[in-house]
Amino acid sequence: MWSRIISRLFTSLVVAWASVTATFLALHALPGRIQDILAGDLEYPGLREAIAAEWGLDRSLPAQYFDFLSRICRGDFGTSFVLRQPVIEIVGSQFMQPVKLALTARVLAI
Repeated sequence: MWSRIISRLFTSLVVAWASVTATFLALHALPGRIQDILAGDLEYPGLREAIAAEWGLDRSLPAQYFDFLSRICRGDFGTSFVLRQPVIEIVGSQFMQPVKLALTARVLAI
């Protein structure tokens, strides 16, 4: 039983690492500068420079990748530039809605 649990945990970690790596690579593969992509249509003074400084976009690609991984492992998903709140708080505040929907669907299915 323990070997199955450990196997599942290891598989989960590999899938999480692969999805984080794919996200990082996809963001860097997009045409244009990353700070322009992340800023979108927002035109605050100094916004693009703040994004570049926060995400270390002036450093090498491997350094950016390991910084990205370490931030994800710490639960630091950055700040929403539109709402000006930490992303983890925004996601956390919306977390219960899909859970309620899934539970309701489950009850109706039963």
